[in-house]
Amino acid sequence: MPGMGIGYFTKLICFLQPSLNGYIMDQWLAKSVNLLLGNPLIHIASKTWVSDQNTPAIYEEFCTYIDNLASEIGKSGFDTEEFLFSIGGRKKGMWRGHVVQHY
Repeated sequence: MPGMGIGYFTKLICFLQPSLNGYIMDQWLAKSVNLLLGNPLIHIASKTWVSDQNTPAIYEEFCTYIDNLASEIGKSGFDTEEFLFSIGGRKKGMWRGHVVQHY
């Protein structure tokens, strides 16, 4: 079904089982992590969708990266995820603007 790919299921993990410390791997988080790493860990299709080619191992590496980044900046994983997601819409947040410009 359209719209029910890996990005959707990571939302279920995040919201329905927060104790798993899973993060939402949507296009904005995926692009953010890829930019910060300097290489494409997460496969993105058509520059807008997180590809279903991503494996559970990639998702685990993605979550671990966010946890490590959170530790480095002294924030929780969820706060770090929220920062990387940033603000969208017409008036984008500073980080979202950076992602749009450089991805």
